[in-house]
Amino acid sequence: MKKRAVRISLTSLVVALTAGAAFASAASAEPVWQFEGQPLVGTETVTAVAEESSLSIGGLTTTCEASAELTIENVGGVGEATFEDLDLSGCVTDGVCTVEEATAEGLPWSAGTTTFGSDSFVVTDDFHVEFLYGNELCAAEGWTFPYTGTAAGVFDNGSSTLEYDATTGSSITTIGKTKATYDAEFDVEATGAHEGETLTLS
Repeated sequence: MKKRAVRISLTSLVVALTAGAAFASAASAEPVWQFEGQPLVGTETVTAVAEESSLSIGGLTTTCEASAELTIENVGGVGEATFEDLDLSGCVTDGVCTVEEATAEGLPWSAGTTTFGSDSFVVTDDFHVEFLYGNELCAAEGWTFPYTGTAAGVFDNGSSTLEYDATTGSSITTIGKTKATYDAEFDVEATGAHEGETLTLS
């Protein structure tokens, strides 16, 4: 595979629960975005920042700082979100490989929410992130790895964080359908009219 410009496509966070049939069978009332316990009326802009956002396969973990800008709203009694921008910076691996490029395209991406048990989820459909690896000592030098699939994150109302890990229902693969684990914790804060207020999803 030849070197080429990296395109990170975290395309469409979609309302449909493609994270799996388990979500559909166990889902209850759909959650809505709330500030200080009151449902959001209209739209609000928020930031979501993760100091460490990682994608791992056997023998290779790639970690970046991730910063996203979103617009959230409640539509028909269901919380939705639009990722307007995403920046990945300071990307490194846990080995000799370097990350030459990490970018995003296909914006904006839409997001939907659902509940599973007592947890509220943000479901990301068509997740697509690509990293171009470098360093002559790296077996993947010059290769672009696409990480694609569905990412499902839990919104923690106690800390206003969006959390992804091996237990939250994501299904992401890379070259050769190799399964990857997505691990990130995003601090979510309002930057518009509700700046400084507590954000929850329930």
